[in-house]
Amino acid sequence: VRTLHLAKPLLSKSGPEVLVGIQEIHLRLSQEGYQVHRLHSDRGSEFLTKKLSAWCLGNKIRHTTTTADDPESNRRAEAAVGLIKRKGRTVLRSAGLPTKFWPYAVRYVTEALWRKFLGEAVLPYAFGARILIRTKNWQLLDAFESRVTPGRFLTTGWDLSRHAAFVLRDEEDGEGTVTRATTIWPDPEAEVLPPAP
Repeated sequence: VRTLHLAKPLLSKSGPEVLVGIQEIHLRLSQEGYQVHRLHSDRGSEFLTKKLSAWCLGNKIRHTTTTADDPESNRRAEAAVGLIKRKGRTVLRSAGLPTKFWPYAVRYVTEALWRKFLGEAVLPYAFGARILIRTKNWQLLDAFESRVTPGRFLTTGWDLSRHAAFVLRDEEDGEGTVTRATTIWPDPEAEVLPPAP
């Protein structure tokens, strides 16, 4: 038996948001040929909605829950959450990025674990690695403007095309903008960090 830990950062713990997150993970597993037979959760109200129950029934998934006031019965799930959080904090700290980028750190960790589980190649860059991002022609103000922008690699993802990635484009104000990019290169002037975890 092999264990795969997947995580999906959500904007909130609302029932509809949680349902979409569960559906996305289910879709990803299904597309790789894995069948989901059971969904086990705590008794949080976000897991006890009629829509989630109907979706589980419609997909022939048995939904089980812990007993009330017994977090020990959900020990494996809590340990998995702890693992993802630790790895996410580690890559975030290693990159020197602020905590507001934690959803991308969690996505990076999940993507790295997914690739390891499937025996695929590791992610092309470490989280936060310095990169150069190709600027699209329509974004250029004039023909003599640089065609690359410095930035940081955040993560790839199954919901992006095969060669796309979320990147943090450096801005003059020091904040940066998260965007999707398809053409990136390592920054030759930056220290190269090995991919993790």
